[in-house]
Amino acid sequence: MKSLTEIIGDGQLLFNISFDLQDIFEEYLTEQHRAFLAMLRVIEEHLPPLGIIYTGRGRKPHETLPILRAFLAKSFFTIETTSDLLQRLKSDSSLRRICGFTEVPSASTFSRRLKIFSDHHIMEQTLYTMVREYHAGRLVGHISRDSTAICAREKPANKKRT
Repeated sequence: MKSLTEIIGDGQLLFNISFDLQDIFEEYLTEQHRAFLAMLRVIEEHLPPLGIIYTGRGRKPHETLPILRAFLAKSFFTIETTSDLLQRLKSDSSLRRICGFTEVPSASTFSRRLKIFSDHHIMEQTLYTMVREYHAGRLVGHISRDSTAICAREKPANKKRT
């Protein structure tokens, strides 16, 4: 994940700042923001290559990674709708900075990218690589119980009538 310094564009050299901006930024985050940032650091190590190829015609597309981070934030912070997510990104500067936005895209951009993410199975691939790395060579024993209702008789059938 890009650090705050990389997002700003090495402003430390320009303004002759001797401390790390990333450390200062993380000091002012809430616990939820810190937990989300930690989750992003783990997930982004295992993401498949992302990117929309710009063909040189039309407007340049928004970067893919900030939009993916925003969708992860939607799930992490239990935000119901995309419009609520956009409002949160516009009002919460820390979340906007964590996601990597300088300008928040429109709702239509978000919905088009979500379709691309689901068509390419981005999160399934990410989960697959995470499980392969973290559970390589280990046997994972667990019990999965299904609680689906099964149609059955409440009383046993009367065997004398048959």
